[in-house]
Amino acid sequence: MNKTLNQINKCIIAVACALVIFTFSKPLFKDSQPFLNVNPQDVISLEKKIVGTISMHSFTNFGANAYLNKSIFSIAMGKLSKRGPQNLEIPLLIDSYGGYLGLMGQTARVMQFTRMLGIKYTCYVTNAYSAAFFLLVTQCSKRIVLRGAKVGQHLAHIGNNMTTADAILDSRKMSRAEAKALGIEEERWYRITRKVGKDKDFSEKEMIKYGIATEIYERPKSSSK
Repeated sequence: MNKTLNQINKCIIAVACALVIFTFSKPLFKDSQPFLNVNPQDVISLEKKIVGTISMHSFTNFGANAYLNKSIFSIAMGKLSKRGPQNLEIPLLIDSYGGYLGLMGQTARVMQFTRMLGIKYTCYVTNAYSAAFFLLVTQCSKRIVLRGAKVGQHLAHIGNNMTTADAILDSRKMSRAEAKALGIEEERWYRITRKVGKDKDFSEKEMIKYGIATEIYERPKSSSK
């Protein structure tokens, strides 16, 4: 009996040790940057080009969203208040997989209002999915996509691709606005981007074809090292 208990204890200890080793070694065997799909040197070359970032938190955190909207509005008003010849372009980085439609809508309204006053947005893209994709195609005059960027759209959902009737209606409105901005027939665009339970990832070729990207980013030679 004691011998059996000792064997069981040894097995338990061995399994526990294996789990500890696996837990601590796991990070060494997986991608430590799962959301970084582009060349880091391409990102670094944007450092002096952009004045703000629409990040992963912009549409998921109320405080981050409020800060983003305030920053965009302040920069826009600063440019508009200058006398004489002025550059009304605002360069932003979009690096977001989406988030809450309500927060996205607040940012879209700020950008739309300032665009009506003459501001133009140039957006560099390292990731633009879902809500960020909508903002990219409806509010950015220039859409410069870095190679490897994940750019795509899907039917609005409440998590894990679970959708509702209300989400479908929201998707119709978003799809209609995207189609208008891109000059594509509404129903065709909806069929391309909003299949139930599926994501639409755009290839670089498709981004150019549909006008999602106005150009593909080429890093300056001086920044290639």
